[in-house]
Amino acid sequence: LGINAVMTLDTLLKMVAKEATILTSRPWAGIVLFNSNREITHMESVGAPENPQNTPGTSGRIGPLSEWIADTNRRILVEDVRTDRRADAETLFKSANIRSVVGCPLDAGHRVIGVVYVGDSSPGAIEDKHVRLISIVCDQLVIAIAKSTLYESLRRKIDGYEKQIGELEKVNQLKLEYVSHVSHELRTPLTSIKAYVETITQHLDNPDFKEKKAFLGIVSKETERLIRVVNDILNLSN
Repeated sequence: LGINAVMTLDTLLKMVAKEATILTSRPWAGIVLFNSNREITHMESVGAPENPQNTPGTSGRIGPLSEWIADTNRRILVEDVRTDRRADAETLFKSANIRSVVGCPLDAGHRVIGVVYVGDSSPGAIEDKHVRLISIVCDQLVIAIAKSTLYESLRRKIDGYEKQIGELEKVNQLKLEYVSHVSHELRTPLTSIKAYVETITQHLDNPDFKEKKAFLGIVSKETERLIRVVNDILNLSN
């Protein structure tokens, strides 16, 4: 059937449902997956219902026939849905006007994780050979679901890592911008201090150098500015 390829779960179920109708030459197929609480997690079907507004949603609890299959882990062939109370109560069949159906459990070993159905709008249209064919599909589908689940889990992790990398790149960019800004704020007063100190040093023994006091004032001012920048850095680091 070619259903062992790694793909998303929704795509996998749609493909297998379509393959099931082709394999059995029946017009309708549905696949229901559920969790340990018997709540529907995924549901796909092929074969257009006559009453689309009655098509069940992909949420809520599984129907009574699916409950029975999950409890017994057994296949079932219903020749006429209307004569079986469990099948007759399945909204999945009513929405597609299904009269005969075969249901096969998806046994993952630790529990039944879903059911594959193939149906027809006529009573008695499902035969034993259809049951055998669907059993083969179910065995392959369980393996494919495990691969698909692992694939989606890995994809979510990769997406998460890519998001983290993106955030780290943004943080690193902010860090570079911050370092550049701090370097500028430190370089400016240091350059000024250096220039005025060198000038004062060159005229240290010159009694006529009257700008010494003014230059020392500028050095003091730039030193205070430098202290404020350093304090700001220390406050941010805390």
